Amino acid sequence: MLTSTFLPMIGGAEIAVAELSNALHRLGAEVTIIAPEYQESNVNTGLAFNVPVIRYRCTQMIPDFIPMTYAMMKIARSADAIHAHFLYPSGLAGVIIKYLLHRPCVVTMHGMDIQVYKSLGYGLRLDWRLDLIVKFVLRKVNALIAPSKFIAEEAMKAGADPSKVHILPNGVDTSKFNPSISGEAMRRELGIDREEHVVLTVANFRTVKGYTYLVHAIPLILKEYPKTKFIFCGKGPDEQNTINMVRTLGLSKNVIFAGSVNQNKMPMLYATSDVFIDPSLGEWAGIAVLEALSSAKPVVLARTKKDYLLDLVGGEMSSVIFVNPQNPTQLAEAIINCLEDPSLTRIARVLSEKIVQNLSWKAVADRTLTLYKSLP
Repeated sequence: MLTSTFLPMIGGAEIAVAELSNALHRLGAEVTIIAPEYQESNVNTGLAFNVPVIRYRCTQMIPDFIPMTYAMMKIARSADAIHAHFLYPSGLAGVIIKYLLHRPCVVTMHGMDIQVYKSLGYGLRLDWRLDLIVKFVLRKVNALIAPSKFIAEEAMKAGADPSKVHILPNGVDTSKFNPSISGEAMRRELGIDREEHVVLTVANFRTVKGYTYLVHAIPLILKEYPKTKFIFCGKGPDEQNTINMVRTLGLSKNVIFAGSVNQNKMPMLYATSDVFIDPSLGEWAGIAVLEALSSAKPVVLARTKKDYLLDLVGGEMSSVIFVNPQNPTQLAEAIINCLEDPSLTRIARVLSEKIVQNLSWKAVADRTLTLYKSLP
């Protein structure tokens, strides 16, 4: 399992690598993770992984795929498959090993490596050199995993062979994220009174996450529900800009910047919330959305994610409200609707049960293992 980002860094890809590796291990696969070395590598994130990790050292002078490839050369001879995460740099390193050691290579695409949003400056492929490398990797791997139909379509537009593309969604730890968890202790820890409503969002701070529009929606919500707290969970390059915007608008007493929360506490953080919102401008929803759904929370999403969610769970989704995320008024109205209608929480439990049935990490690992076994 080869990745260019891993714990203690926290994000959807890091969680996916750890959870998928754990689930494969429980199914009897021998998994080794190859990941970057960080100064904080011993930080306890609260997310345990039960497989060995080989850390490689990154330097500014050498492209990351080179130390990755060197680290893999030491162990890949005994491997049945290489599973890289992101088309670059991990995917390129995996393709090199494929040809040097004749091992099949699978790449999971996570979004930024294949999606391009020029207006937001988002996507590796905005650099023409990386675009060429990504297209090379797409053609040379044995299989590509896309967590959504949209990502699969983007890969095929970029030149991937449709027969190599497999849609395998991310999973969620349904034993941790479920409606039975209490959020009372977390409310006390964060200083939130029982009568206050809580709106939660979980993502790294980047322009594509749409936090600018959410912040501008907050005053509209406070007019109707002045006793509401908004929790922003995550870190990232745009965090200070968001903090400054909140201060400028005079919203500091209603907004909590929680930073990177220990994963052991994340189930309680979801349980604390009345509404979960993902204001991201992208076309598919990340692991945080699945965790919120598994926790039986009403969810507000960009309408571009509707097809993605239908593919995952289908059927009844009336506890999910779809909006234009670049419209603060629509964001505010959707959140107000969730706060006004307590029946949505009951309806959300039905959706939670579907998540448990279809998107546990065991179910995802079963399908991934089947893919490995089909490789030439």
